Order: sequence, then structure tokens, then C-alpha cells
Amino acid sequence: PPTAGQSGQEQVARNLQMAEAILAQKPQELVAWRLKAESLAMMGRHPEALQAVEGGLAFHPRDAQLWNIKGMVLNTLGRNEEALKAAHQATGINPKNASAWISMGSILSSLRRYAEALQAIDRAQALEPNNIVVHVARGETLGAMGRRDEALQALDRALAIDPTNP
Repeated sequence: PPTAGQSGQEQVARNLQMAEAILAQKPQELVAWRLKAESLAMMGRHPEALQAVEGGLAFHPRDAQLWNIKGMVLNTLGRNEEALKAAHQATGINPKNASAWISMGSILSSLRRYAEALQAIDRAQALEPNNIVVHVARGETLGAMGRRDEALQALDRALAIDPTNP
């Protein structure tokens, strides 16, 4: 979390600097590759984030989190089919990673494959029933499917878990 007087953007920039400093000394450091890729993505520097993911995957080809980040970055870049392949890699490596299933659901929704998206989100919900992001993603997907009442129930569930979270 940002320290007093520090914006979220400043913290992300510091995280990127830290990751780059670590990688300069230890180019195989998995956590630094993840942090670099996530920081670049949060800064909107998606092509660079994709390069960072690829750099990390060169050392750690079986890291589900890097594959998950890759899928989300590719999805943001509009490269949805490639994003879906990356999401399948992430869930194949670690089928118990709820974040990877949420990402897959998001990517499938981008492709307007809502029934499959809902299945992926339901997998995430089975793994983490109290994860707010799961319920929001489920609500958005159900809404896109025209299932308004169920969508509102999912969003209500997210609020019930944490009423302070906008």
C-alpha cells in the first residue's frame, strides 16, 4: 500500500524501479518479473508488460501467474485469441488458481462467449466463494447474457461480503 503522501501511481513506479533493480542483479528472480509485468500493465505500458512477461516465462515457463498476467495484457491489447491460449496455460498449470479462472472468464466475455465465461467464473467461485471479484465478474457476465435478476444477485453478494468496497 502507498505510504502517507504517496499516490498509487508513485507506488507503482517505485515497484517497477525495484523490480528492475532486482532483475539487474538476479535476472532469474520470478517475483521481480511478476512485479515488473504487473507494474508496467498498471501504468498502461502494455507492450512493455508483455515483454516483461515473456522475459519471466523464459526462465519460468510453468509459472501460472505469469501466464495469467500474459493473458490479461494480451486481452487489453485486443489480442483475445492469444489471451485465451495464455489463460488456458495458466489454468492448466494451476487449476486451483481462482484469479486465473476469473481472467479466463473475462477473456471469454471479451470474445462474447458468455456461457463459457460463466463456467470459468463459476470455477473461480467454487475455489474462492468469498472473493468479491468473482461475484462482480459473475454479475457482469450474467448482465451481458441478459440475465438481469441473477446479475443483481451476484452484485448484491459482492456487497454483502464487503459493503465498504465500491
